[in-house]
Amino acid sequence: MRTVFSDRQLLQDGSSELIDGKLVKAFECKERAEIVLARVRERGLGEVIEPTAHGLDPV
Repeated sequence: MRTVFSDRQLLQDGSSELIDGKLVKAFECKERAEIVLARVRERGLGEVIEPTAHGLDPV
């Protein structure tokens, strides 16, 4: 399995999100990305590669 990861993903680090009318700690955060990446590497699930640009033609 290949995992596509960029350090830019760590910039997605919101402080909160709205769930059922309440502000709660954001699920998608820098720490979660780091935990997932570490687990992929610990388990040896395959190479971790940088994303490549594909332009807008496929869209």
